[in-house]
Amino acid sequence: METPRCSICKKFYKTDDDNGSGLCLTCRPVNSQPLLKQELIQPGRFGITNAQLIPAMKQAIYNNLPEDLRQLKSAYFYIFERSIKYLKKDERNYIQMHLSK
Repeated sequence: METPRCSICKKFYKTDDDNGSGLCLTCRPVNSQPLLKQELIQPGRFGITNAQLIPAMKQAIYNNLPEDLRQLKSAYFYIFERSIKYLKKDERNYIQMHLSK
């Protein structure tokens, strides 16, 4: 079995510590929220990346669910902030209006 590697810091971690999120214990959210939105986002081969997060963000925007965006941001803060630049201008404005409060 291959040793897992963190998708954020790129460090290797123990197979016993792998929960399927693709993150090491240091980078993993404290409250283990990656499993919070199973119906909205599914981890890929390397955990949660732009490929999984951007469609989930767009779905929350089009369904007018700012609470889902807040949950995604709290669970995947690092990737969330870096995924915003790949959204359309009106989608970025929606996030700015609803999450900057």
